[in-house]
Amino acid sequence: LCFNVGRELYIYVYKGVRKAADLTKPIDKRIYKGTVPTCHDFNQQFLSPESVLLLVGFTAGQVQLIDPIKKEIS
Repeated sequence: LCFNVGRELYIYVYKGVRKAADLTKPIDKRIYKGTVPTCHDFNQQFLSPESVLLLVGFTAGQVQLIDPIKKEIS
């Protein structure tokens, strides 16, 4: 589960439709200073319990690939 509010991007564990995510415990929280995230999408072809790839698009046209589980940025 992922959502952005202003310059912040929050990523949570998705537990299904019957159980709500604990919004007090994000897997990853990122605060961007120079630009604002406007869209995001998970790569569902390469999902695994050890790795989740997330594409984030920004107002200035940049695209960032992050792995919130491994805390890696490309």
